[in-house]
Amino acid sequence: MINKNTTFVVWSYNFSWKVGGVYALHFLAKKLADRGYRVFCIADNTIKHSKVKLISRHYAAEMAKRNNVVVIYPEIVPGNPLSAKNTVRWILYYPGGHGVGDTLYAEDECKIAYQDIFVENTPYKGCELVNITDPNTKNFYDMKLDNRPNDAVLVKKGRLCAQPIQERVDKYLRPFAESLGITNVHAFDETIEFSKTMEELNLAYNSIRYFISFDMETYHSVLAAMAGCISVIVPSDNVTKYDLFNKMPCFKNGVAYGLDDLDHAKSTKHLLYEYAQKTESENEESIDRLEKVIHDKFGL
Repeated sequence: MINKNTTFVVWSYNFSWKVGGVYALHFLAKKLADRGYRVFCIADNTIKHSKVKLISRHYAAEMAKRNNVVVIYPEIVPGNPLSAKNTVRWILYYPGGHGVGDTLYAEDECKIAYQDIFVENTPYKGCELVNITDPNTKNFYDMKLDNRPNDAVLVKKGRLCAQPIQERVDKYLRPFAESLGITNVHAFDETIEFSKTMEELNLAYNSIRYFISFDMETYHSVLAAMAGCISVIVPSDNVTKYDLFNKMPCFKNGVAYGLDDLDHAKSTKHLLYEYAQKTESENEESIDRLEKVIHDKFGL
């Protein structure tokens, strides 16, 4: 779809498998490089076995002046710091939602979004979706250990929910917790932070029985389910189960929406790996869409 002489520069930061947005940027770069494009990341490291090359912001700024170079910015980058001729704005979260970056983008930019929920109430509603995900089935799996001694709570972006956490605890957790034996849970945010490798994190998941997330958008709920946890998302009054699963299809299998939805999680858990395989083909479709919008916008 695009001329193979097109070069991509991805404003990407140093790679971290713990940070969803950073992971997505490097994974996109890898997928583009796999298609034969020259791809550069502004970073000191990237995904293992990736064909992507690493460059500094200074060198990236020099490259960005060329007619055949496309620069991809995440939504947290304000303006066009590389003064690129062809810019793509990848909206990985609500514009301005992290307290940085612009809420409105330049007219000459090509806008794409990771999920439609992030642009629902913005001028960019209906823009093309590029929602690639590394399913990570090789790194996260049930080790079939004899004992899962812990229960865990993940907060992450859950603190940004319109409904306060304590209200969600009182309404959706407390009435069921005692009967399920959930009396002492530890904070999994710290476990993620201090895990040095995905293998180490998978081992931590395998020590967890109930994995309870206040963050309604994190892929950790899926990873926990793949690792054998009973994965639960704490509901919010203004989001129905239908709303959540419609906007975040990755939660449809193996994940419960509340502690009264455990039967759904258990009955659909076997579909997790089937969905992961489907994700691979959907990743390619996302790259197809990206190529098309870039061709339509810039004529490359």
